[in-house]
Amino acid sequence: MTVFFSSDHHFNHENMIWIADRPFKDIDEMHEEMIKRHNSVVSKRDTVYVLGDFCYGDPKEYLKRMNGTIFLIRGNHDSYSKWDEKRKLGDMHRFKYAERNIRIILCHYPLREWDGFYRGYWHLFGHTHCNMPRYRASMDVGVDTNNFYPYSLEDITELFKDEEIPVYPLIDQIQGNIYPIDKK
Repeated sequence: MTVFFSSDHHFNHENMIWIADRPFKDIDEMHEEMIKRHNSVVSKRDTVYVLGDFCYGDPKEYLKRMNGTIFLIRGNHDSYSKWDEKRKLGDMHRFKYAERNIRIILCHYPLREWDGFYRGYWHLFGHTHCNMPRYRASMDVGVDTNNFYPYSLEDITELFKDEEIPVYPLIDQIQGNIYPIDKK
């Protein structure tokens, strides 16, 4: 089983073709190509976290054609009430991959700091459609940033391998704004 991340498909949002300068002649071509690319890398046994803006309206038509078990972080263009309750993850979600000691905060929106920022957590987001560069251990996983393919956990691990990720091991010992001081 592989874990994937993506965002901002904008199914049923025809204006997204010109808003995000997508290379499709019409909305049908956009839908078909995104589903084809998704299914070319995601198997039925894989897990996919979509970080918002999956589609206007009912997602069932697209979900039944796309491989993997797909979970949704709410975006500003989602019809969240139409999602299966077991697949809704709210506005923010923590993801932990214990085998590799990887911890990630998932949110539709980019954050400058996030819960776990000083403990080595990564932050994956969408919303910006290629308009925000990577910042420390955070990145836009929207389909516009990856030629309309989802990112695998391995892809992201490779991208972050040389990233300087802030980790302050004593942070748990700090109480509020009072820091330990050496008395002389």
